[in-house]
Amino acid sequence: GMIDLSISSTAALAGILFAMIIKAGGVALMPVAILAGLLAAIIVGVINGFLVSKLGIPPFIATLGSYLYVRGIVYMSTNAYPIVSLDKGYNFIGRGFIFGIPFPVLIMVIIYIISIVLSEKKKLGRFFYAVGGNEEAAYLSGINTAKTKILAFSVGGLMAGIAGIILMSRLGSGQPNAAIGYEFEAIIAVVLGGVSFSGGKGKAINVFFGTLFIAMLVNGMTIMNINPFAQQIIKGVVFIAAIWNDVLRNKNSR
Repeated sequence: GMIDLSISSTAALAGILFAMIIKAGGVALMPVAILAGLLAAIIVGVINGFLVSKLGIPPFIATLGSYLYVRGIVYMSTNAYPIVSLDKGYNFIGRGFIFGIPFPVLIMVIIYIISIVLSEKKKLGRFFYAVGGNEEAAYLSGINTAKTKILAFSVGGLMAGIAGIILMSRLGSGQPNAAIGYEFEAIIAVVLGGVSFSGGKGKAINVFFGTLFIAMLVNGMTIMNINPFAQQIIKGVVFIAAIWNDVLRNKNSR
């Protein structure tokens, strides 16, 4: 039942930190670079969760502020210049193969399996659904709603961090402008996957198909050489349509 608009900036922060460490110490520091990027992303998530659950700031406002300050950190740390001339092994996470399967695909499969098990088989997943469906009822049932919201935002930050590291590795450089606009593509994918904006509804496996749709849409428009400005119009229309579809689903369920 909440939203995180900071994921694109969080992804950029994790990816840039990853690139900076590789630039400084080479691929030998790959594990350190990955951990540092993911830790930074989780910290952003924890801050978002604290702002929402402890200070009572609406998620839209709190994460919009995080979107701005985190992107500002990225620009300041790089002077808005890309990080280039990185070691060859830097590209493996984004472009490598294991047994003929792209490494990012393997990461995606693992994450979806964990997400499905967490959301449908574990107590924490049920807490997420409960807080999203009716926070007051969840609180009266003995669930620590503040802790649950912080965990939810932390998981969101972690996922953004993983995406950012894969993206930077795939680009072959550290790009401060990377991932801009990804928050809207993520929202479209999630809502089309059946996750309700009002909270408490949705399945991780269905989000896969929503993600597949938005990936096909974006890649298809690029392959068809559609004007980038026209692509923004199409994305905006699809975004509104996805939210409208969610509104209709909620009305029908009542």
